Amino acid sequence: MSWDSIIGQVNQKQVLQNSIIKNRIHNSYLFYGNEGVGKVATAIELAKVLNCLNPVINGNSISACDNCQSCKQFQMLSHSNLHLIFSLPTPKNGDSKADDYISRFSDEQVIDIQNQIQLLAENPYHRIQLPSANSIKIDQIRDLKRKISLRSGVAGKQVVIILNAEEMTPEASNSLLKTLEESDPNIVIILTTSRKEVLLSTILSRTQQIYFQPLTYREIYQRILQNFTIEDNTARIIATLANGSYSTALQYIENGFTDIRLEFVEIFRTILKKRNYRIDFLKKIEKIIKEADQKSIVNGLLLFQSWLRDAFNLSLNPNNQKIINSDQIDVLKSFVHNFKDYDFLKAFSKIEYSLILIKKNVNIQIILVNLFLSLRQIVYKNN
Repeated sequence: MSWDSIIGQVNQKQVLQNSIIKNRIHNSYLFYGNEGVGKVATAIELAKVLNCLNPVINGNSISACDNCQSCKQFQMLSHSNLHLIFSLPTPKNGDSKADDYISRFSDEQVIDIQNQIQLLAENPYHRIQLPSANSIKIDQIRDLKRKISLRSGVAGKQVVIILNAEEMTPEASNSLLKTLEESDPNIVIILTTSRKEVLLSTILSRTQQIYFQPLTYREIYQRILQNFTIEDNTARIIATLANGSYSTALQYIENGFTDIRLEFVEIFRTILKKRNYRIDFLKKIEKIIKEADQKSIVNGLLLFQSWLRDAFNLSLNPNNQKIINSDQIDVLKSFVHNFKDYDFLKAFSKIEYSLILIKKNVNIQIILVNLFLSLRQIVYKNN
């Protein structure tokens, strides 16, 4: 990875490089902005440059050499000067009294954690996801302090990156605050968050804040084409739906964007038949339940909602050029022509309600059956 591999954020990267060249690196930073815009990627690259043995300086830019032992370790996120903190599940079956926090976890949990770190090393836009992990606990901050003290006086800068800092418990936040107040010149602490407003005001006042704006459509579109073998039109649709987040774009790609989207569209077209639709409809629902996990189904519904929104916009203006699902333009126009009085607002409301039910772990098959039958009833009031 290099500065160039970080999508967009030109000014943010330049500010950090200027600080390194002028030896004005702050002891603590807050990188804030929406998810998937490059906060973690930038934090990792900053840590790598600060510890590079042979940094490359060219005018007002400074980059890691990517060849020294330090750089290679940072690329694997295995450097001893790098401390990654993120939400972890409750430890089980390990040594509950161990000073080393990771030793408190079972072998299975440790493997899951290591796999997530490996995925982040391969792709700094990866969203770390662990079962039942919803908070950063005070014991993690205590363990961090212990590790930092053990490496006191070691060459290079120790860099702490706290992912989704808003997930720290109040106890963890207060414990971290004491570390921020100590201001050790050999330690750089970087907090990343998409919810700056929930952090303690005392933490905010002790960090240098850098805002990461949403990525542009073109930045996401070009990176998709660069990294994936994918049809141009599909890349355009995903870039639009990503809403400024490259992580969201990756989720659409990884979850089989086109297939799940078209499956929901096909179910919708099936239930709009006047008769003899039930058997085919139920078979298609069963197929989705068997082949897709909950996350894919949620993405599918969001994509289907975007399809309906395109239809709604075409119903208002047949010449509308801002259609997201442009590959479906003929199908969309046909639907709008055949169902001129369709109540789109009611349909949007029913989809939103279904998404809420999924979050509450209601049976997904029942949710989908009821949703699409209710979308049919918008047309056929008594059937």
